[in-house]
Amino acid sequence: MNIRTAGIAAYGLMLVLPLNAVAQQKLACQTGTEDRHARIAMELQKDKAKRFAYYSKWKPKTCSIEAARGDAYTKWSDKGNVTTVAMAKGTAVIEHLKAGEYRVTFKNVDREFYCGLDGEINGSVTVTKGKPECGLEGVMEEPLNTAEVKDGDASTKQ
Repeated sequence: MNIRTAGIAAYGLMLVLPLNAVAQQKLACQTGTEDRHARIAMELQKDKAKRFAYYSKWKPKTCSIEAARGDAYTKWSDKGNVTTVAMAKGTAVIEHLKAGEYRVTFKNVDREFYCGLDGEINGSVTVTKGKPECGLEGVMEEPLNTAEVKDGDASTKQ
């Protein structure tokens, strides 16, 4: 059987889905410079996130996280306007804030596992339909080297 596919490209992120599964809406944004930026692309169906791809760059380091409903690496659950995505090493919470606006909050996402960097990703990226720039909070903080973290002071970790 030959399955036709459709690709969605936004800010350098490419997602490929079977045509019958293409989401009704696509959102994407990017904030920062060529050498230091964050971007996210989301696919939505009936106002629910179906897939997201997050990418950040601190030249020369990069970080890439992708998750889709039904994949082998994540577990998705919905409650009202909030979708929780349990990932291999951390959690992403997707909030539908208002029409065309979604916030993805990363909680305790292991930078070593996803990015090859020390520390955790704890912060959010907000994408809004029609806006090319993302709202960022915490995700582009410099990862701390474990040697820089004071003994017993977890509040200094990202």
